[in-house]
This record gives sequence, C-alpha cells and structure tokens, in this order.
Amino acid sequence: MNASDDRPSERVRRRRDGAISQARSLRRKATTPERVLWGILRNGRLAGLKFRRQHPIGPYVADFYCAAAKLIVEVDGESHEHKQQSDSLRTRHLESHGLKVLRVTNEDVCDHLDAVGIAIARAAGKDPRELFGKPPVSPADRIDERSGDRPAS
Repeated sequence: MNASDDRPSERVRRRRDGAISQARSLRRKATTPERVLWGILRNGRLAGLKFRRQHPIGPYVADFYCAAAKLIVEVDGESHEHKQQSDSLRTRHLESHGLKVLRVTNEDVCDHLDAVGIAIARAAGKDPRELFGKPPVSPADRIDERSGDRPAS
C-alpha cells in the first residue's frame, strides 16, 4: 500500500474529527431555545423518542437528531434570517438521504413549547396523545383491588 492509498481515509478521518469537535463546541454554546428544547427531548422524555444533540451528519451538524424516526429538528434563530438559501440546500441534501427535517423558530420554542413538542412527535410518526404518558386516573375510575368493585360514589 502506498502513501496515496492512505490519503482519502486520512481526509475522511480529519473531516469526521473536525465535525465531532464542532458538535462538541456547539453543545457547550447552546442557545437558550436549544437548551429549553433539549429539556423535553433528552432521555426519551418526548413520546419515548431518543434524540442526540448537535449530531454530525455528513458535512452538517444537526441541532437534534432521532435515528429511530430519521428526524432532524433544527432550531432557527436570528442567525438563520439571512440564510434561507443555504438552509434550503442543507434541507434538500439531508432529505435526499432519507431524513426528515423539521424547522422550528426560537420564538416557537420559547412561547409555544407544547405545540413544538406535538409537531415533533407528529413528524416522528407518534400519536400526540403518547407525548406525556397516560392521563391520571381519577379516584372514581379506580377499581378497588380487594373486592374488584368500583369505590362507592
């Protein structure tokens, strides 16, 4: 094997290492809306979906990525106002690889977090009723375990 055979893999390794370093830096510098959204996405809190934060995918770093649903969630703030063309190219590239991209604004995350959670669950193919588990059972609906009867009203 000669030196020219090693170059492509070395280039790939450097690019991957650079993407990982960039992702780590982005995690440390998360915006307030990203931290708020991570609070409901982490540890499967949203409909049992497991998300990764600032996850490298090819030449890009996704704000949030759920591998099981092949879903990317991007939080767009002021820095994206003048980047519609590059965001559109990025979205098309990711979608061409079979990924779904959902874009939400900083304002939506801060002002309408429940609606953002529902939109993410729907984009992942989940029923929004699964978001936060089962509703609490009222005492009138509980079965008395000893007798199997409903409690007296």
